[in-house]
This record gives sequence, C-alpha cells and structure tokens, in this order.
Amino acid sequence: MAVDKEVVEKQLKKLNAAKRLGVGKELKHLHEVINKGENILGHTRGFYNGNTWLVCITDRRVLFLDKGMIYGMKQAEIPLKNVSSVNYETGILGGNLTITAGGSEKKIGKMRKQDVKDICNLISEAAEKAK
Repeated sequence: MAVDKEVVEKQLKKLNAAKRLGVGKELKHLHEVINKGENILGHTRGFYNGNTWLVCITDRRVLFLDKGMIYGMKQAEIPLKNVSSVNYETGILGGNLTITAGGSEKKIGKMRKQDVKDICNLISEAAEKAK
C-alpha cells in the first residue's frame, strides 16, 4: 500500500539523504512503492540491467526502481530475510555491489565510491535484523 509523499520526504530528510544525480525521477515516485510502516534506511544509485536505478534499503527489503523517461516504472526487490551475502569492490572512481539471495545474484555497478561500503554494511545489518 503506497504512502503519502510527505512520509517519504520526512524519512529522507531525517536521514539527511542527499539528492542523487540521475535518480531524481525515482525519488519523486518512491512513495508509490513504500508500504505503510516501512522505514527507509538509506539509498544510492547504481547501474543495473543497462540503466541507472535507485537502490533503496528499507527495514524490509532492498528496492530497485527505474522510472522511464516518459512513462512506466520498473521495480525489483529483494526481501531482507532472503539476503545471504553482500559483497562490494571499489576501483579508482566507483564501485560495485553484489547481493546474493535465494541462490541468485544481483550486481549493481557504477556506484559512487563513497557509498559502496556504507550501503553494503547497511544491507548486511538490516538483513541480520530481519532474520
């Protein structure tokens, strides 16, 4: 069940979450996929399936959102209770994150170097709590 925009805006403001270049459209529509009572823990952007996606970590799941240029939105998610491992690697300019859940892997590339380790730790901690 979607929540009001204000609920999401308050949560992002409380996190002191900076706007991310390339995922502004997704942030505007995040309230459409956040459920009542679900808390946003953090977010970043990454390259997944050929596009730039918003990667949003909540206390229930890892959400991937890609809002189309003109219309449509793609969404994928991993329930935190299904996450078995989270790994990252960084290079000179950026980093990559790999989430393993249910025997499959999701690889998110071209993340901001300063976000990769923090997001990896955030997902790991949230997954432990969810179990």
